[in-house]
Amino acid sequence: MALGEDHERLVPGAPEPLLRRARRVLENSGPVPWGAKAPTLRAAAGVPGLRHAVFRALLLGYHDLYGDLDPAEALVLLDRLELPADTPHAAPLRTVLAAGHGNHRHDPGIWRAAAGTGAGTAAGATGRSSGTPPAP
Repeated sequence: MALGEDHERLVPGAPEPLLRRARRVLENSGPVPWGAKAPTLRAAAGVPGLRHAVFRALLLGYHDLYGDLDPAEALVLLDRLELPADTPHAAPLRTVLAAGHGNHRHDPGIWRAAAGTGAGTAAGATGRSSGTPPAP
């Protein structure tokens, strides 16, 4: 069964095997179309044990070459996560989403400006060919 079909079961107190599967799927959902993953992300955002996985899903959805995010909806989800203020990459992600950017491929300079660095997120900077930032 696909995780999307189980999104109603993503609640606090859900069975650990479901949460473990959800973490893995969410963190690899970048290229999944926003309409297909949004209900699952919304449900998972309400589960404290999945908040980091939802954050990674949003972050990697922004950076993945084929990533798909709705910037306004992703920003609402990001704000629901109540992440610690010092969460790496959270502030720049909030900035680019608030500016209406759903994927870095359209303007890679936006992320560099939001992160306050001149360093890119290409394979040479992170060691990952998809251009994703290092894990927080």
